[in-house]
Amino acid sequence: MQRLVELCQLWGTVKWVHPQLASAQIDWDDALARTIAKVDVATSDTQYRAAVDELLAVLNDPATRTVDSRAALSARSVDPIPASIRWTGDRIALLTVPDPNYFIAVTGRIELLARMFDEARRARAAILDLRGNPRVDPVTDRVLNQAFAGLLRESLAGLVGAKFTESSIRYRVHSGFAPGGDASSGGYFSAFVSREGTSAGGGDSARPGPPVFILTDANVSHLLPLLDGLQTAGLASVIHSGEPTFDGGPMLPLSFPEFTALVRVGELIHADGSLGFHPDLVQPALGRVDGAMEAVLTAARSGRLLARPPRPTASSTSPPALPRRQDAYATREYRLVALFEFWNTIHWFFPYQQLMDRSWNDLLAEYIPRIEAARDALEYHLTIAELATHLQDSHVVVSSPVLDDYVGRHVAPLRVKLVENATVIVGMWGAAARQKRTLQIGDAIVSIDGEPVEVRRSRLARYLPASTPQALHRKVDRALLLGPPGSVAVLGVERRDGTKFVARVPRGEVGEPARQTPSYAVLEQGYGYFDLTRLGPQELDRAFAAVRDTPALILDMRGYPRGIFFELAARLATKPAVAARFERPELHAIEFQTPIARKFTQSIVPDARGAYRGKVVMLINEDAISQSEHTALFVEAATDVTFIGSPTNGANGDVTSVALPGGIDVRFSGHDVRHGDGRQLQRMGIQPHIVATPTLAGIRSGRDEVLDRAIEFLKASLP
Repeated sequence: MQRLVELCQLWGTVKWVHPQLASAQIDWDDALARTIAKVDVATSDTQYRAAVDELLAVLNDPATRTVDSRAALSARSVDPIPASIRWTGDRIALLTVPDPNYFIAVTGRIELLARMFDEARRARAAILDLRGNPRVDPVTDRVLNQAFAGLLRESLAGLVGAKFTESSIRYRVHSGFAPGGDASSGGYFSAFVSREGTSAGGGDSARPGPPVFILTDANVSHLLPLLDGLQTAGLASVIHSGEPTFDGGPMLPLSFPEFTALVRVGELIHADGSLGFHPDLVQPALGRVDGAMEAVLTAARSGRLLARPPRPTASSTSPPALPRRQDAYATREYRLVALFEFWNTIHWFFPYQQLMDRSWNDLLAEYIPRIEAARDALEYHLTIAELATHLQDSHVVVSSPVLDDYVGRHVAPLRVKLVENATVIVGMWGAAARQKRTLQIGDAIVSIDGEPVEVRRSRLARYLPASTPQALHRKVDRALLLGPPGSVAVLGVERRDGTKFVARVPRGEVGEPARQTPSYAVLEQGYGYFDLTRLGPQELDRAFAAVRDTPALILDMRGYPRGIFFELAARLATKPAVAARFERPELHAIEFQTPIARKFTQSIVPDARGAYRGKVVMLINEDAISQSEHTALFVEAATDVTFIGSPTNGANGDVTSVALPGGIDVRFSGHDVRHGDGRQLQRMGIQPHIVATPTLAGIRSGRDEVLDRAIEFLKASLP
């Protein structure tokens, strides 16, 4: 189990940070499925590590590999090898800098390295031997590497006469979760970005000819931007001893009990679009003979730069995405691929993890055996749906043909609502409306297709993600009457007088019709009224003109609006105000272990035509979700609004989605959205100042008790 948890975390990390997975056509899902099978049969840590190495080998990047965790940890205890300078008979200075820890551990390290370079200025040529301590793999210590690179950069000013700039590093950035990597309507995107190199070198004293660097794979990844910048500027030559297994870029160490995985998280990129670091000369190891040193001496004595080999050029377009094997979920390995993809997507990009009742990390180990045990497509899809409920986000919708068949595709033409612990009919249309002699508004549904309604509610609730209790009731209400196409809903009904009977209502595709109230009006009591579920932007001027002289305006937000929150708030505001604060997770590959968020605000600019001057009331309930709640944020920032009704749904933040094997699509919130003053909205909703909810008596008598309460409030509070 623990190995699969580790594999999930490693696979997901590499998926988001390694440059090859954005620039080459690699079937990373298939590689994971094959690795899972190998991990299953691994009987030792050695075999397990070998399976992981085979996974990483798919990237065709020798730098991304595993190393022994114990060796990496013991590296800090190895005595550092001192640096030194010696001279050849023909005045060539050989500076040996084998161990960065030597400079970190010794007091006055900057001065020590600078003195060595200053002394080398008297030479006819300088050689810097950076081949490292073979006992140490310092790439596992990023702090040490970065510190030494900084020391070397500062000290080089005494050896390199001209100024130069280190090479830029190209790395991946994911701002929120963009399906397929494409920019979305929510602003989410995935892209390569470049970090410009630091300027270094320069001075006015006499210096030797172009220095020659000699290195091996050990102890170089952090130096490559510096060395590559020298190469590009024509200020140095680089010789590699032995066959190189890198092409440049920073490394990320990921520590696990059995090994440390070193993952490349960026690549060098040059002004001409070429990629990677390439030595001027590769000198094979020659047994006891230091062939690399002989080549270096030859280059140094010539006083000329070596001819640099051509560099590969980056493609201007990403490779086409590989088609996903939708039938592969039938295998245990591909069901785990789906789980790992879902888990990693939420782990890195879901903005509301801190609001979840249970840790997402803990849920991975719990659901691995459940996904493995799924006996058929339905169990697999239901298990994914149940996992999604732990996000506690009403925006989360898990959809697939399999789930559609389970829950139902067609609905009976009735709207039901949980009122006073009863599932009550609150709306009828179509075939149901034609049965008025049988069914009535206010009738309670006690069974559906022979299943007690309480049992049906509980069964469906297990697979319906929701931010709040009221949001869950709403989702269940809308799923209760679903069934197969062409079927008949057999309803056990109980009337207010206790009469029980069975009604049969055909299911169809037609959804609930819109409210029949006017989109705007002046009520008989003299108050303005806007139905925000129907009022469109083209009607807004006429609507405000109609209510301009009314003492109060009732905004009915019990449903979903039509995108007018900016314009509506502008007509209510007398001064600019921040209405909503947004934040979404960003993943920067070279800063992978540092939480980063993109933050921005949305503000109100008052309309030049002036603000509505009357009292403003907004009617709310659980039908107000997402943009509805966003509209409430704008109205509360614009004016002194009174909210009347019951708490809203508690889900805001745009929507993004991830596609999983088996034809499963999972939608979820992509932004953390808050009130303008920073207060939490998600999982709370807009709270009413005055609570008003429908009652059975009110529904049966045809009254709108929430609107009635608003009118009552206005009568009592206005002169």
